[in-house]
Formats: sequence, structure tokens, C-alpha cells
Amino acid sequence: MRIALVTIEYVTEPNFAGGLSNYTHKVALGLKELGHTPEVFVYGKSSEVFEHAGIRIERCPPQHNLKIRLLDRLARRLLKNSKEPFVEALGYSWGAEKFLRRRHSSSPFDLIHYTHLNGSG
Repeated sequence: MRIALVTIEYVTEPNFAGGLSNYTHKVALGLKELGHTPEVFVYGKSSEVFEHAGIRIERCPPQHNLKIRLLDRLARRLLKNSKEPFVEALGYSWGAEKFLRRRHSSSPFDLIHYTHLNGSG
């Protein structure tokens, strides 16, 4: 099976904190050992594709479309200029979705696993 793992952090990233990134890495390695083809889509500042431990990793930058900008302005106005983390998470989620759809159209996945709430599918 071809399995996509969408995550906010991974062991290859400078922002990895431990638990979730290690979990995702171990799951990807385990799936590979069982004969599956896992691919990891991780939130990142810039777009990049590389291989780590035989697993394809794709960094997905956030999507800053009109809807995200409007939500950000609304949240800042309502919250007295404080930054709303949900709007930022939504931008990253939509960014990952864009890269995931593009990859899926050329090489379809059997299963997509979002590893965290900020990966709102």
C-alpha cells in the first residue's frame, strides 16, 4: 500500500520536539519494513523533496491565499492584534493539502494519515 503521513514535525526538521516526530518516523519505518511505501508530508517554510532512511519526505510551505489573509485580518481585529495560531495552522494545512493532491494525482495513495490536529484534513 502507498501511505501518506501528513505531520507538523518530523525528525529531519529543525523544529522537531520529540514525541510526534519520533512517532511518525517509527511508523514510517515500520510501514516500510512491512512492504508498504510510506511518504511523509511535513510542514516547512520552503518546498523541498528529499529522502531520509529510504522514505520520501516532502516539505510543504503554508498557503497564503485570500481566504487565509481575510481570516487572519478578522482574527487580529477581534483579538486586538494578537496572532491566532489556528489561522497559521490552517495555512499550513492547506499548503500540505495542495502538495498532497499534486502527488496523489501522479501516484495515488491508498491511505492518508494526518498525525495531528493541526493537520486538519
